[in-house]
Amino acid sequence: EELLQQALVLNDRYREVNTLVYILNKSGRLNTLLGNLEKADENFQLALEYKDELAFPLMQAEVLYNLAQLEQQQGQLTKALAVHKDALAIYRQQGDRKNEARSLSVIDQLYKDMENRERMLANHEAALEIRQLIRDKGGIAESFNNLGIMAYDSGDYRKAQALLDSGLLYAQEAHVQEEIRRSYEYLSQCHEAMGN
Repeated sequence: EELLQQALVLNDRYREVNTLVYILNKSGRLNTLLGNLEKADENFQLALEYKDELAFPLMQAEVLYNLAQLEQQQGQLTKALAVHKDALAIYRQQGDRKNEARSLSVIDQLYKDMENRERMLANHEAALEIRQLIRDKGGIAESFNNLGIMAYDSGDYRKAQALLDSGLLYAQEAHVQEEIRRSYEYLSQCHEAMGN
């Protein structure tokens, strides 16, 4: 009887902590959107204080992901990269391939901002491979477009065109308007650069 009571108390505590962290994470995201960046940072930091009590590690990963997005928005790229890598490690440990690919794409953008082209290319390719394995057509479109844009930026317009054509195909199949727009935008730039 006493053991059951202790288990119920622990269960209630886990439920309370998970609910609190969920609310703090949502509040942090909302404050980020509203431009209350200091308050958003407080929300995320407070949520992370409960990381050892969370029943679901993916919740911690989401808090880390959102905190890294905030730091990236504030121009703290090195700090954002480290926190994104922490979130990525949890996604990998938990087998969450979709969020692993999402994190790799965001990390790619950070490497781009930090002008680390080789690392960026490796992450784009890794994200594409994961997205193909899990058949995430919208993600595949994004990855092909990212690789196509990199090829375009390096002056390899034929390779860029082939990658962007693939991105467009997947974007149309998945009905992802933003990726369709990106495909067409860079395809037109490729055609112009090649004199077509």
